[in-house]
Amino acid sequence: MRGHADVLRYAVLLIALMSQASCASHALSIALVNGTDDEIAVRDQLERLQERYDLEPYLFTYKVHVDRTQVPHSHPVLTLHTRHAGENDLLLSTFLHEQIHWYLSGRLMQVNAAIAELQRLYPQVPAGFPEGARNARSSYLHLIVNQLEYHALADVIGKERADAAFEFWRDDHYTWIYQKIFEDGRAIDALLARHNLNWADRNPRRSD
Repeated sequence: MRGHADVLRYAVLLIALMSQASCASHALSIALVNGTDDEIAVRDQLERLQERYDLEPYLFTYKVHVDRTQVPHSHPVLTLHTRHAGENDLLLSTFLHEQIHWYLSGRLMQVNAAIAELQRLYPQVPAGFPEGARNARSSYLHLIVNQLEYHALADVIGKERADAAFEFWRDDHYTWIYQKIFEDGRAIDALLARHNLNWADRNPRRSD
């Protein structure tokens, strides 16, 4: 009996160790560019968010820089600033936004086809701050990115908090783009589905 119990305990321990190793292999690698207190705070905040929420379906790169001097961007390394230190939902939304750029970078044919359809749906789009992105193509691209960002954020923290975060963004930057997410979200969802740019193939929790 003792031998059987020892084997069982060993098996349980082995499973636990394998689970820990699996989790560790998916940990974010977060580098601080300047090593300032606010960058440290954002790194710690992001690590807590990864521990608290299941972000795995939305992680397409695990390498992250925190740079208080930079505007958030996705490539060549996903980079966050420190503006939203202490604001979990806004930091998480920004992080997911940049992850989605990585998701789309591997689907350029679908993205180009979706943008062509968006150009027919919206013949004129704003370019430049605060209504649009840096140019017209980027504004079309961000109609895709921001719609996927909304679904990812709502999946992680719930629709009510995602709505609140997007209401903030709507008055902050990409204001026309975020407004279209509120107004035309279903139409954009249908467009993304036609071009296989939804989350169904990535996230088993979503089937729409």
